[in-house]
Amino acid sequence: MKNAILLPLGLTLLITIVSGFRSDKVLIANNHAEDSVARLTSEEKVDGDQLIETLILQRFNFNKALIKNGFDPNKEFPKSLSIVNSSPTRTISFNGFDYLIRKNKVIDVKNIRLSESALATITAKIVALDLMQQYCSIQANLAYRNEKRDLNNIKTLDRHYFAALRAFKIVTSNIANLASKSNASVAIETAVAKIKMPDVKMISTKTERNGSYVAEIE
Repeated sequence: MKNAILLPLGLTLLITIVSGFRSDKVLIANNHAEDSVARLTSEEKVDGDQLIETLILQRFNFNKALIKNGFDPNKEFPKSLSIVNSSPTRTISFNGFDYLIRKNKVIDVKNIRLSESALATITAKIVALDLMQQYCSIQANLAYRNEKRDLNNIKTLDRHYFAALRAFKIVTSNIANLASKSNASVAIETAVAKIKMPDVKMISTKTERNGSYVAEIE
């Protein structure tokens, strides 16, 4: 009973925080977040900006429903998906630029001349952030299923989940904003390297045979 009362109260505050960086247009127009995730991840070229917004929307609406209706163990949980790593090779667009990703590495951003060092810096940042958001999503879903729920842990996982997605958007936004500079490669590498990472302590990870990584729960 205590958990049932405190969980909605804590999530109310979290939803207020998330509202500060979500897209109102997406939240109003998209009433089928899970269908959108399935469609976006099945396409050869993925709209990365929309995928991120849809992942935000899924958990936002899940938490909102939890506040309104209470916890329902039979309700489907938000999908835990990788943004950049769902297939060995894919093209994802962010802020109007196409990222070619192969085997967990950004090998090219079309129309931006980037050094190998800059590409490695971009790869390290977005792969880590992607892994964080997926890990936090998986762990939060598992925590909800636990009869003795740690409410503070759930709120922390949700906060880190949204923070990782927000940082991911900051990375790709910075890249787009600096693309037209004469020294774009150096400017982008420097800016991306400076972006702070959420303080997420992950247990461990593993890589599936199709090349995508997932959180390994011990």
